[in-house]
Parts: sequence; C-alpha cells; structure tokens
Amino acid sequence: MRIDVGQTSYELDPIAAYIRNTDPGSTAGIPGLSIPAGFTDAGIPIGVSLDSPVGTDGQLFVIGQVVQALIGVLPPPNFLAWLTVPQRPDADATSV
Repeated sequence: MRIDVGQTSYELDPIAAYIRNTDPGSTAGIPGLSIPAGFTDAGIPIGVSLDSPVGTDGQLFVIGQVVQALIGVLPPPNFLAWLTVPQRPDADATSV
C-alpha cells in the first residue's frame, strides 16, 4: 500500500504493521498472561508477561496465581506523578 503525503511517499505493509503491533502470542493463538510486578524508581509500572503452549490455559492461570502471590498486592500507579506541567515565565519578569 502506498500513501503519498505532499512530496513524500510511504510504502506500508499492513500485515507487517499488524504483527509488529500485536503480541506474537495473540497472533499465534497461544495463551498469555500479564501480571503487574512493581514499579521503577521513577514510579513507572512494570509487569511480567507469561506465555504457554496451546491448550495449557489452566496451567498458565495457576502459574500466574503463584507469581502474583509471590509479588503481593500492589497499589495502583500514580499516573499524575508522571505529568510534567510546563512552567510559565513570570508575567512581571523581563526577558533579555
């Protein structure tokens, strides 16, 4: 697929874009599970992703329960802490 934007042309492959933006397990049809695992020093949440062979959904859930029990219950992330509000220059200050 070709998209022209002004003087620039882009060649797009929709299948490649789909695969790149999708978990490979979802594309292959294998079970997957994502578990919150903690936070970075900056407060950004991190997680553990688990995949298992086709037909082992129940075993994956048991493993997920064990991992979650080891990690414990986590507080929800504070998304507002990540926001940075640009500081406006003081209205009375003069710029040089």
